[in-house]
Amino acid sequence: MSSEMSMQVDGLEELIGSFEDLTRKYPDKAAELLVKQAKELRKDVVSQVKNDTDTDGTSKKSLAKTGSYEISPVHGYGSGQYVEISAKSPHFHLLENGHMNVVPKTRTIKVNGEKRKISLTNGGSAVGFTPGYHFMDAASRKRQIAIPEGVEKMVNQLLREEGLI
Repeated sequence: MSSEMSMQVDGLEELIGSFEDLTRKYPDKAAELLVKQAKELRKDVVSQVKNDTDTDGTSKKSLAKTGSYEISPVHGYGSGQYVEISAKSPHFHLLENGHMNVVPKTRTIKVNGEKRKISLTNGGSAVGFTPGYHFMDAASRKRQIAIPEGVEKMVNQLLREEGLI
């Protein structure tokens, strides 16, 4: 007696084809999701800057504007895709990480209507430390909670579009 058993499943080819279509579309959808999450992170950082600092946002490179943060194009492929968010403002790292307060080495004063540079005796010495706000760190921790929900929504939407659920 032979112990062979065979089974035929109707519609399996269609299902395989649907999954292949889904995987072809997925890289684009993953990139869209990454950019969407980066934009949300940028909004979170801006709202934290507005809440934690007393900036009015009128400066050209103010950290209280979403335009002050640049989102890179999507890099990588498949599960290795990523985007980078960077601040255009040259002082972002000072607010983010904190900084030493240092007395300037020189100062410009006016003497008889003429500008003159003078050296300060205690110039270059540290007089304190301003702690950082860690806007990006706090906002990214907040986003880590929301990202799985966004991924689940996207996957369910793709499955619905392909007629798999």
